This record gives sequence, structure tokens and C-alpha cells, in this order.
Amino acid sequence: MSVSYIISAARRIAPVALEIIAALFVLGVLPGVSEARPAADPSGVSYGGQTSAREPMLVQLSSDRRQIVLVYASWRAKCSNGEPWYSDESYARLPLSAKGGFRSSYDTGHDPDGSGGTARWEGSITGRVSPDRSKVTGTIRAAMTLRSSAGVEKRCDSGKLSFTLRD
Repeated sequence: MSVSYIISAARRIAPVALEIIAALFVLGVLPGVSEARPAADPSGVSYGGQTSAREPMLVQLSSDRRQIVLVYASWRAKCSNGEPWYSDESYARLPLSAKGGFRSSYDTGHDPDGSGGTARWEGSITGRVSPDRSKVTGTIRAAMTLRSSAGVEKRCDSGKLSFTLRD
């Protein structure tokens, strides 16, 4: 996966996500970034690719191979009002099962948004690191619901996205 490929994919998503991806490159988290990078990365293994919606995704495995250190995925959705929505998801420190599986989910509930309305964020990820550690596969889903003080609701849902990421 080349740097130019990731940057071109990132330009399609929200500017905030582009900044996050750029930071990941600078930190050397994404693979293939630095020519001076050692052959064996002591911090773990990074896997990169795209979701089934063709949005960038990254998973980093810990050096002891017992947990997912970081998951980052961009997502987009057409909202209930017809508008597009671009956002990203991140997860940290997900333990791996004996067979390499991992999962996590969250739901913030309807939290006040400061303008008299509420915002609710939901997400889930389920995946598996292959036995030979060459790839990570799974599904991810993200959604958000904004409710105005007048009761008008806007829901944006990525739908279930599949991924296969390679080191």
C-alpha cells in the first residue's frame, strides 16, 4: 500500500480524518511509510487496507501479539435527511482470544449536545487475526443520531462493512 494511495483515499473523507491519517503516517503506524524503517517493527504489526465501502482502515497488533493496540477506520453514510456524513471510528486495546478473535461495541446513549438537542454515537467491530498473522478480517459498523431541540432527528448509519487487511 503506497503513501499516495492512502492520501488519495483520505481526500474523499472528512478533513479531520485526513489529519488523523497524516499523523499516523508521521508516527510510522501505517505500513510502508518510511524508507528507514527497520525490517522487524518492535512495536508490533500494522495491517492496512479498505473497508467494503472503499474507505481506509488500519489495525495495529501489539508486539506480544495478545491485543489489538489500535483500530482506525473511516466511514461514510447517507443520512435519513439525504445528506452525506463522513466520520471515523477508533478502538484501542482490544484483547485477542486464543483463536485470534476480537470484538468491541459502544453506545453513548442520547447525550446533550449543548444546543438543547442530543447526539448518540454507536459502533461495533468484530474481527479475527489469521493464524499466520498475515491478515485481519472482520466487520465494523458505525452510526450517529442527532436530535434537535425541536425533536427533528437525523440518523446516519454506515451499515455493516467488511474488511480484509494485510500487513
